[in-house]
Formats: sequence, structure tokens, C-alpha cells
Amino acid sequence: MSDYDVRLETDADYLNLLTRKLFHAGFAQRAVNAKWPAFEAAFIGFEPIQVACMDEDDLERLGRNPNLVRNRRKLRATVNNARRFCEVAATHGSWRAWFIASRNQPYELRAEALRQSLDLARAESAAWVFC
Repeated sequence: MSDYDVRLETDADYLNLLTRKLFHAGFAQRAVNAKWPAFEAAFIGFEPIQVACMDEDDLERLGRNPNLVRNRRKLRATVNNARRFCEVAATHGSWRAWFIASRNQPYELRAEALRQSLDLARAESAAWVFC
């Protein structure tokens, strides 16, 4: 299944895709994709509440895991994004619901809202993935 075939039904699905695209930026996609099952295990299926609870010790452990692409900035961004997903879910029911509701806005506003709300190594990644 390619990145374009994924079904985005849950916040975990969105966090998974966002993180994959975050790691694709600057790394060979083939290498990232080959390691993706290890990412899914390490990030507990990308369940935002679980990932948001990760602390510095967890990030240190992930940064030493040879089965992952060990870019600490992107590993930390994943945890930060999970925390943001949880914040949005607290006020909108889910990150997915917030995102879907934003689809009525012009592209530029959606892209800017994503850039402001997510921790990205490349801000344009979220706009490209989701807008």
C-alpha cells in the first residue's frame, strides 16, 4: 500500500501519515518505508494519547533504536505533534474533526493553520499532505 492509498479515519491514521511524510523529507523514502513497521511499534500505533505521554527518556531510547531513522528533531516533532493532536481533540472532539471542518476554508488559510499548529521540520509538509 502506498502513502496515497491510506485511509484516514482516525487521529492515529493522520499522525502516522504526517510522521511518515516528515521522515520522508530529507531521507530516502525507500529507507523510511522499510523501517516503517518499527516506527509503528515504537510509536504505539501512532495513538496520539500514547505518543503524547512519551518523555525525554523515551525520546532518548528512540534515538538509539537502530530500527528507526534516528533523527532526534523529527522524533521529538512526532511527540510534539501528538500533543497538539490531543489539545485539538479536547476542544473539537478529534484532530480529524477539526481538520475536516477546516476544508471549507481557502487553501492558504488551511495551510497556515497547519503550519502554526504542528511541529514540522519542513512546514510545507503538512500543507502538501493534508491540503
